[in-house]
Amino acid sequence: MNKIILTALLLIGFSSFSQAGTVISCIDKSNANSKYDYGDAPSSYGTACHDTDRWQKLGSKWDTDSANNLVGSDDAKDDGVSWKTSSDGGDTWSNWSSNGVLTQGDTVKFRFSVNRSNDGNHLYDELKAWVDWNQDSNWSNSGEVIKKKRWAKNEDKRGNLSTGSSSFNTDLQTYNSNITFANFYKKLTIPLDAILGDTWMRVRLVCENSISQYSANQILDATGYQHQGEVEDYKLTIVAKTAAVPEPATLFIFALGLIALGAKRKKLAVNK
Repeated sequence: MNKIILTALLLIGFSSFSQAGTVISCIDKSNANSKYDYGDAPSSYGTACHDTDRWQKLGSKWDTDSANNLVGSDDAKDDGVSWKTSSDGGDTWSNWSSNGVLTQGDTVKFRFSVNRSNDGNHLYDELKAWVDWNQDSNWSNSGEVIKKKRWAKNEDKRGNLSTGSSSFNTDLQTYNSNITFANFYKKLTIPLDAILGDTWMRVRLVCENSISQYSANQILDATGYQHQGEVEDYKLTIVAKTAAVPEPATLFIFALGLIALGAKRKKLAVNK
């Protein structure tokens, strides 16, 4: 019974029951293994790295980098995140894409694609995403964590418990879910004070076991080493909201109104 209660608390985010792990930088691990997945945001953001996709990854591809922070080097294999935008509050949307501009005040909907194995003994896989809205080369400011999702190992993407699979999870004392793929979403308004120009989004997917070993207080950070999972970085371009240009028909009607108003004023002046 105690183990069931502890598991439930972990899954809803009560990290105080978890032991703090040992934070390790990617520099400390750089010579330990040649197969590494690095983020490719500029070096000013700090480095994130992973060395196996054995249990989870973003999208369908996982890349191996020769060095860290090779800006833009992962673009061809960063396939776990896409987004679409709306300038009218969600009535109409652009197509899904992994590039393009984001406009201050517009609505954006991010889609995060998660692949995971249905074996293993961890409690959950954690998805976390950050956007550097103020372009200060970190993701530590309020509002810059845009998504945090803990997908329990024994649940489908809607939170339904597994009815059984080929893998029994001794940590959870139940079977892992057969559902190994899910899209998770986040809809938000681009901040009106987001700094104009190019900025970066970082997305990580990590196993709970890895987080417990390599993160302080079970908190997944934007930088540092994680054994399992993947990191993907995306360059976002923020542009200013421009005033809508009236349709020609609207301008024509407005002009007729002005003409009519002018004629009425002229008639009144003559009658005086």
